[in-house]
Amino acid sequence: MAFCVLVLFSSGLVKGYYDSHEEFRQVTGEERSNLLTRQALLQAGLVSMGAATILIAVMIINRQIELLSAVLMLLLFVLGYFYSVPPVRLVQRGYGELLVAFSLANLIPAIAYTMQSGDLHRLLGMVTFPLTFILLAYQLANSLLPYASDLKNNKKTMMIVLGWQQGMNLHNLLVLGAYFTLGLAAIFGLPWSLTWPVLLTLPVGLFEIWQMIRIANGVKPAWRLMTFTSTMLVVLTAYLLTYTLWIG
Repeated sequence: MAFCVLVLFSSGLVKGYYDSHEEFRQVTGEERSNLLTRQALLQAGLVSMGAATILIAVMIINRQIELLSAVLMLLLFVLGYFYSVPPVRLVQRGYGELLVAFSLANLIPAIAYTMQSGDLHRLLGMVTFPLTFILLAYQLANSLLPYASDLKNNKKTMMIVLGWQQGMNLHNLLVLGAYFTLGLAAIFGLPWSLTWPVLLTLPVGLFEIWQMIRIANGVKPAWRLMTFTSTMLVVLTAYLLTYTLWIG
């Protein structure tokens, strides 16, 4: 857990440094006084990255983790690095949201499971992939409000790369795809006790899609409601999955 938090923390700090570095090129005068803050972001990010590297090295040397867990942890580290650091910097290529959703909803649970069991289980993907779709839809929904400013500042979010029409359509497909994937998982062996609690969030998902369709049709957006709905869909889905697994 400490390793995952350090990787996410370092990736976010380094991203913040390079984001502000790009803005720094366009400013002069008093705004340049923020240079120390940017340097602090970079230094804190490098320290966190170094701590994560030392932590996984110690665990491998002491044989506290299996090979599969070590490979997945290294993958998380590499993805976190390429997410924020040039020249790859996936966050500026339209892949940032996809990387975040995959890391949080798939990769970190896989690391946790393999550290406890030593291998992967097919039910793990059945549980996590619907959450991945919902988390990606959440990020798309919340990238609509700053769409104009992101476009102006050449910030290449997934919504910018796709265009607002295709991005909104993808959002709706992702929400529906989450429940479709869950249904397929139930057919192929996911226990019903894990399936039906997540289906309770379906009305919330449909309400989010309805809001998105209204925005696409030109109705004045209710941004706070959209943010609340998309957030609650993620929180409720994650909570119901976790609680169901806890109680067996």
